[in-house]
Amino acid sequence: MHESKFICYNGEYLHAGEPLLHAGNRAFRFHDTVSEDMHAYGTEPQFLDWHVERLLSNMQLLSMEIPVHYNAEVFRTCIIKLLMKNRIFGGAAVHLAVFRDSPGSLIPEQNHVSFVLDCHKLENNFYELNTQGYVIDVYRQTIRFRNRFSSLWNASAQLFIMAGIHNRQNGLDACVLINEKGGIVESADSNIFLVKDSSVLTPGIGEGCIPGIIRRAMIEICGKAGFRVNDQCMLPIQALEDADEVFMTNAINGIRWTGAYKQKRYYKKAAQLLLKQLNEFAFNLQGSAR
Repeated sequence: MHESKFICYNGEYLHAGEPLLHAGNRAFRFHDTVSEDMHAYGTEPQFLDWHVERLLSNMQLLSMEIPVHYNAEVFRTCIIKLLMKNRIFGGAAVHLAVFRDSPGSLIPEQNHVSFVLDCHKLENNFYELNTQGYVIDVYRQTIRFRNRFSSLWNASAQLFIMAGIHNRQNGLDACVLINEKGGIVESADSNIFLVKDSSVLTPGIGEGCIPGIIRRAMIEICGKAGFRVNDQCMLPIQALEDADEVFMTNAINGIRWTGAYKQKRYYKKAAQLLLKQLNEFAFNLQGSAR
């Protein structure tokens, strides 16, 4: 991984190795933060308007005070300058974290916020399909409970961390999280899509999944590509056995196709088609062979 030399803290550019947050910081102590992971290419972040829209919605959900200058243009300017200072001009992952910057113990004394931007270089400029299909299984140790905070991506990611450790310990590339009703939700870092004949199915937001940016794009792309799209599904685990294809999406990797679940083997025809459409949508690559 390309190590960045600079980060952006509230619009100031600091050396990445300098101490920044004190031990009493609420993001560190209470996970009182929201964040966005974005893809950028040529210093231009993809889907930035959608990311900022989701960020502000999550801040509102957590009763954080939203500064008037928190908008797409301000963050775009900060991201461009940060990538240039780090001399990253190809594919990049950009992480934006907003935390409640307040004294007090568990209950904050006020709702003011601060933000931190950091970035690192990616191997590919555009979204590339994985060469080897993912090997997946269902993660049953912990349930992904549905509630009004299920849609948040923040520092309180223990379930996702433990699912990732489970993958490594069991030779898996990803595992599928389920909710308290036994329905498929998502993986540790991605939304999940199932393809059956000419239909594309993905769990509804009410099932407990994060409303991913590429999930949103994929719903639009699948419809234009001629698929029947159902984005409000309650999918039982058995649906993994019945599907022709399974793929996962997130803002950094785009699409990751699945090759195997237990004894089931999958195709990748739809994933290949949709990846081309996603690259055209995200990077304006009209006529690209990607």
